[in-house]
Amino acid sequence: FCVMVDHMIVENSLAYSWLSYEDYIENNCTDDDSTGFVGEMRSLRDVEVAILVTEYPKGEVHVSLRSKNWFDVSKVATVLGGGGHARAAGCSFKNTRLDKVLTEVIDTVKDHFWGEQSETGKIS
Repeated sequence: FCVMVDHMIVENSLAYSWLSYEDYIENNCTDDDSTGFVGEMRSLRDVEVAILVTEYPKGEVHVSLRSKNWFDVSKVATVLGGGGHARAAGCSFKNTRLDKVLTEVIDTVKDHFWGEQSETGKIS
């Protein structure tokens, strides 16, 4: 799914991407076609946290968070109204825009990520 790769941004140890409802429709796909991509992003060298934000169906935005070794993504998911485990977590939003959720999620992850890096000494 080239659109996910085209949208992907890697900043330090953080990788994220997104798919809009229109991306799914234009490529004749459903949310089932994107489920494993967050794990692929997490497997990139030097990436600790991977985030995939998807909108499917229209107006429903889903966030998948994965971490590799030390960052607890469940803390971020809980702040955003979701849940999960230390290495795999997520949350969902209804009746909202993907760009709004993406900004909120990335800002929240960065706040927690940089704080935990300095606390644990894991600066990359």
